[in-house]
Amino acid sequence: MLEQSLQNSSPTGRLDDHVLPTHISVILLDLLNEEGIREKDVLEGTGLRTDDLRQHSCYIRYQQALQMVDNAIRLSTQTGLGLMVGQREKTSSWGILGFTMASCATLGDAIDVGKQYYQTSEALVDLDFILDGEDIVLRCFPPYPIGKLLHFVVEDALASIYLVFSSWLESPLNLKEIRLAYTRPEYAQLYEELFPCPIHFDCASNDMVFSANDLNRPLLQADPVTAQQCQRFLESQAAEQGHSTDLVRNIRRILLRNPGRFPNMESVAEQLNTSASSMRRHLLHKGLTYQQILDDVRATLSIEYLENTNLSLDDISQLAGFSDSSNFRRAFKRWTGHPPSHYR
Repeated sequence: MLEQSLQNSSPTGRLDDHVLPTHISVILLDLLNEEGIREKDVLEGTGLRTDDLRQHSCYIRYQQALQMVDNAIRLSTQTGLGLMVGQREKTSSWGILGFTMASCATLGDAIDVGKQYYQTSEALVDLDFILDGEDIVLRCFPPYPIGKLLHFVVEDALASIYLVFSSWLESPLNLKEIRLAYTRPEYAQLYEELFPCPIHFDCASNDMVFSANDLNRPLLQADPVTAQQCQRFLESQAAEQGHSTDLVRNIRRILLRNPGRFPNMESVAEQLNTSASSMRRHLLHKGLTYQQILDDVRATLSIEYLENTNLSLDDISQLAGFSDSSNFRRAFKRWTGHPPSHYR
């Protein structure tokens, strides 16, 4: 249930602290309007009004967005709503970050800008771009356990990124494969119609893999003056929002990147350009330890696998960083207060 997933949301990453722009919510309202579904029914339980959502300056809480998605899935007669929303997104849907990326010289430059300023344009998932030999792996992961809504947020992210990136190029992105950390849905043919590549379900992570050669491809809307102007704005926006000081969230993002291969505190500190002792002091000031954050991330991933995949308990144990399932069961009970079977 949505309530169960939200109640078990991360103690080291609070839902109320995570706010989003409203473009996905507006697209969702429009889609359901076309089905004849009233906007007030889609907004039930959110405390939001339609007029608020359609103001460009409006931001909503992550939990409000999830409640809207949950309502929409329940009310709609259509399947694959996440894919449908993602297909309606454009460069403008990503705000100033989208325009900045589109005006870069190459796709690689655009991705570098996106990685640097991604958190100035919050989304339902966090993203990471990983160079893996001749491939680029775009990995997306929700920052909190969201249960059955995982399908929607991943579908939206992958569909929008594939189509928006492709719109910046002479020809579409060269997709190689898509890997999804949930069971094959009944409407899987919609994935096959949209993505021209092999699609695998019940995987360890949610990845879209494309050719590293695409990084050097020029963008159709390249404009160095616009890129420079927009980037200055993003820099000031990032400074105002203070994302660079959000230590706990940055640690969580690093840990969520590589299920089953969690780095130690020294390695994480190095990636954040700080020392382990400095990171430890900052965490203690917040009343936290690195081990608490690591356990919280392990619990988050484990709940997602239990609720959304057919992976065996042994497989999930490995992905949570345990060599055997008995130790995993004990740790999971300590983290959540419930045995793994409670979520499956």
